[in-house]
Amino acid sequence: MSRETQLTRLLDGFTNGDPASKDELFQAVYGDLQAMAERRLREMFGPAMNDVTIEPAALVNETYLRLIQQQNRFANREQFFAIITKVMLRVLIDYQRMREASKRPNHRRRVSLSISLDGARQPTAIISLEEFETALGRLEAVASRKADVVKMRVIWSMTHEQIATALEVSVATVERDWVFGKSWMLRELERLRDHNDPDHDRKHTGN
Repeated sequence: MSRETQLTRLLDGFTNGDPASKDELFQAVYGDLQAMAERRLREMFGPAMNDVTIEPAALVNETYLRLIQQQNRFANREQFFAIITKVMLRVLIDYQRMREASKRPNHRRRVSLSISLDGARQPTAIISLEEFETALGRLEAVASRKADVVKMRVIWSMTHEQIATALEVSVATVERDWVFGKSWMLRELERLRDHNDPDHDRKHTGN
């Protein structure tokens, strides 16, 4: 049985409330989630990782626990990973808020996220997880499929072909959604940075 077939079977069982499938699915995707957790933690904390009390394994466990509690239904593997990505980001945001509750505002840690458009060199957006989630949520409100494309590309590095299969659209549609979604995110993140940092424009213009 191929891994894709196995995941499809387990997702069907998960959706239908089979307890055994929930446990088996967790074991089947644990490696993927562990790699994602380690990557996200490195992006969040960088050299300060030694001071971080949450381990990748704990992040994975909390993410999966919340996923089960939400009782989502999954049409396919890609949708499963798209939803669990959103859950993990929320766990990280909650952890970051608790960790930094006692810190001064100017000590707030920010995560570096590259959102370069295909074939073009765009500045890396230095943003907080809250800003990323806010911008993505606003994109979802106006263009939910384009937001899905952004999540699949940025978080999971899926190809246009994989996304097209997951969303049941053409590759050309995914390419158009990607360009729109990334450009929209860049503009929205710029607005959020201007709002959160009044000196942002002055820093970029040199005035």
